Amino acid sequence: MSTIGYINISLELFGGLLSLIFILCLSLGSPKKEELEHLYIRVLSINTAVLFSDAAAWLFKGHPDGFSFWMVRIANFLVFTFGYILLAVFTDYLVCFISAKGIGISRAPSRLMWTLTLAAIVLVVISQYNHMYYLIDSQNIYRRQRWFWISQMAGIICMLINGTILIRYRKYLSKKELTGLAAYIVLPVMAMLVQAFVYGIAVLYIATTVSALCIYISIQVEQSRKFSQEELELEKSRTSCCPKSTPIFSTTPCPLSRACARPTPGRQNWP
Repeated sequence: MSTIGYINISLELFGGLLSLIFILCLSLGSPKKEELEHLYIRVLSINTAVLFSDAAAWLFKGHPDGFSFWMVRIANFLVFTFGYILLAVFTDYLVCFISAKGIGISRAPSRLMWTLTLAAIVLVVISQYNHMYYLIDSQNIYRRQRWFWISQMAGIICMLINGTILIRYRKYLSKKELTGLAAYIVLPVMAMLVQAFVYGIAVLYIATTVSALCIYISIQVEQSRKFSQEELELEKSRTSCCPKSTPIFSTTPCPLSRACARPTPGRQNWP
């Protein structure tokens, strides 16, 4: 295997482990998770599957044994399939994120994205027979074919749909939220363009992982802001429910205590 191959495997394994750490951190957080957090965990899970599948495709290619024969074919098929599913799941997350702001947004973009995703997966299945996207040669090595660019264009079109949603509703998002979500669209598109013309460098899913990190940071910042706001509201409610109380003990001397303090006539006081 070439040096680039080892670098690609190392980067993708690192990215997959990083995604798993994100999933673990989110899963060990608050027990009551909103739909938005569940969707983001789903995005990270599929991203992890894509990274590990691509790493396996690099690891087993060029080996003539029977196990490697099947692993290369299965891994490459999963890379294409999960890659398209990842785009559709991110669209679900994006629509849910905007909807959580109290904005009425149609579910039509999600339905359109899933339709395109299913169509792209069907083309990947067809490619296993006519090899229009790629071919696994007799040496068990992945080779791009003349229509490979169609598979990349399908992904770019899906990203442009997500970008259109983001641009349309950008005024309802904060600068940090807009930056994190835009990174998940811009960086993979740039990586797709590079990967379409430069063969041998697996930068697409690393760019996706970096983008997921940006969203994860924005989620943590938002959760910290909500926690601080809840603490402030709780402190205000405690202050309003506990008015200034009157002193419990009176400073006026008790008449009975004065009477008890007088010496009794005819009784000798103790020394």
